[in-house]
Amino acid sequence: MSSAAPSSTAGIEYVPMSFEEYLALPDKPKAEWVDGVAVIYTMAPVSRHSSLQFRLAHWFATHFPDLWGGTEADTWLPANRMRRPDLAMALHTPEGDWINGTEAPPLLVLEILSPSTRSEDLFRKGAEYASAGIAQYWVVDPDDERSIEVNDLVDGSWQRQVRVTSKQPTASVVVPGHDPVQLDFHEIFRD
Repeated sequence: MSSAAPSSTAGIEYVPMSFEEYLALPDKPKAEWVDGVAVIYTMAPVSRHSSLQFRLAHWFATHFPDLWGGTEADTWLPANRMRRPDLAMALHTPEGDWINGTEAPPLLVLEILSPSTRSEDLFRKGAEYASAGIAQYWVVDPDDERSIEVNDLVDGSWQRQVRVTSKQPTASVVVPGHDPVQLDFHEIFRD
């Protein structure tokens, strides 16, 4: 492994290593590779996160059966970055071990925020997903006001399409290339 010392923030450890070393990491814990550094998520998702991920994957499979979907799907992005969104939806089944976002980016990616990954998901990953040309970025916030936000890529930046909360629980959402569907907050957040 590389000789540089690892650094960390609450719930995330940053360990310099080559891509080959990254590929040799065990499947657990969750890790991504950015600019020669493994971003290792040291806190396991709570059951609420896993439950939301399951419900969202089911929602997408039900409403968009023509799309390929994967949870924790390794996604290779431009600038030599391997990210693992909580959910990725693509027009075609990926060839190989990951989605090759430099050749055919996923149609959309979804991240479920947690206190330890919030800034990584919103700022770093959001910018990387936009640079990769991913058409939509869904952000699910199980804390604070609890919300599901759908953002479209417009001229290289994210523009909010819809946001559902317990106070505004339904909205019509358009996934590129598909007819509008109803997004219901209570269908995803059942507690």
